[in-house]
Amino acid sequence: MSDPKQIRLHLVLTYHWFDEMVAGRKDVEYRLTLPHWQRLIWDRRDRIATVRFSRAYTSTTITRPVISIDIGPCPLDDWNDSYYRIHMGPITERVFSGNWAGQVYGEYARKVARLGIPITERRGV
Repeated sequence: MSDPKQIRLHLVLTYHWFDEMVAGRKDVEYRLTLPHWQRLIWDRRDRIATVRFSRAYTSTTITRPVISIDIGPCPLDDWNDSYYRIHMGPITERVFSGNWAGQVYGEYARKVARLGIPITERRGV
């Protein structure tokens, strides 16, 4: 994001969808075509360079580059509306904290998480 006109979009995901992204099974984020998302996503689509996702309202986050933003359907059953679709590249930054970090980094991370020390991994920023 060296261009000052580029921006980072911040979105909150439920634990399930966040974990799907971290596992590499989710590369597109869907938001309903409502006025709120039009203002935050569609109207700024040419300026959004990255998206930072929070795991619910925790300090655990991932950042992904935006490849493209378009409008279309969602592949999930019963999601029949039109959606803003954010297509993303691989995770470029991860910040894990709390007990969830232990699930990702094994026994050492679990011990550190019990002490309340946040775990951070950054790569390719």
